[in-house]
Amino acid sequence: MVVDEEDRIPIGKGWITILIDIWSRCVMGYYVTLEAPGDLSLGMAMCHAILPKEETLKQLDYEAQWPVSGFMWTVMADNAGEFHGNMLELAAKEYTVELRFRKVKQPQYGAHIESYLGKLSKKLRRIPGATREGKDALGDYDPAEHAIMTLAELELYVLNLLVEYHGSPHSGIHDMPPLAMFKEGLKGGHGATPIGRIRRPADATKLRLDFLPAEERAISEKGVVIDYVWYMDDCLQRWVNAKDPDDIGNSRKFLFRRDPRDITRIYFWDPDDRVYKRIRTRNVTRPSMSLWEFTALRKFLEIQGIKHIDEDLIFKSRAARRKVLADAATKTRKAKAARDRERTRRASAGASTFQNQVSDQAPPRESSQPPDSSETSSPSLPDDSIATPYTMNWDD
Repeated sequence: MVVDEEDRIPIGKGWITILIDIWSRCVMGYYVTLEAPGDLSLGMAMCHAILPKEETLKQLDYEAQWPVSGFMWTVMADNAGEFHGNMLELAAKEYTVELRFRKVKQPQYGAHIESYLGKLSKKLRRIPGATREGKDALGDYDPAEHAIMTLAELELYVLNLLVEYHGSPHSGIHDMPPLAMFKEGLKGGHGATPIGRIRRPADATKLRLDFLPAEERAISEKGVVIDYVWYMDDCLQRWVNAKDPDDIGNSRKFLFRRDPRDITRIYFWDPDDRVYKRIRTRNVTRPSMSLWEFTALRKFLEIQGIKHIDEDLIFKSRAARRKVLADAATKTRKAKAARDRERTRRASAGASTFQNQVSDQAPPRESSQPPDSSETSSPSLPDDSIATPYTMNWDD
């Protein structure tokens, strides 16, 4: 259980998504959030695993070595819904990553990650405010009453545990520290085929967008609608009422990406220019809103018995919903208000950082040059940066 940064009021349970390298047992990447696991958590953890970690260490003001990065050759996952969504499938195809799913109700096929998560959970349960599985395990202990860490502090604590883990002997890899094993693998130690340079993305901005939740939509005169919200931009005009080239009887659907932390903008993959283009809501005065807040507002309207819900009604209901929260009992009101504030703040901060990263490297919205028919959807890499896969015993 974590607390609000301003009032230190308990606001909810922290969740962490982790990727681990089977060969070295190194943690490839993670994502810490207040939201339950889903497409965004998975996508952000995948991006974190692939990209260099210097930015993370700098943001948390933490000095350490964490040279683990680059594309994985295979992703092994359980059967949770986010692993079977189109976001991961499209990204895996784009970056030539094989997806393997463990057999249903066969946890031994995920022994490496389950073992690490078990050890990590055991250490995290020492923190005041830690939760347990099931009410019976808690007894008279109330995590909310003992919670002391903000989400940022929890992430820093987790990072400390990861750095400690990377430098400690691991019985599953000849008592070598995971970080040392990773470096040995690059050189070809312990039977691995040396891969030399790690295969890294040529375009970090495109990578981040490719791992956002994906939607396919047709484009009409009004634009594109996703969850009641309409989006439009001049760059979509050429595709209005376009027909599917493989079936002219149906409308053509285009790929859009949406950051759940700010749904007032989406990213359109232009099939001709082969770049993402940022699209705002038709009503550009819409305030930034996370998908979490949007969903809460929609449920609020449904509880009120309103059947005909539209975009205007949802955005206008924000003030009414906050008034309802303000009239609640003191404890509930404070907790919900703090949770609302913290989630909104973190969503806004995360979306703002992401948009700055995208804006700093975003391509021109319109290209004056005709599209190159030889171009592919994957950015090319220099010859010396392409790694040769090595053989691993995935059943180890």
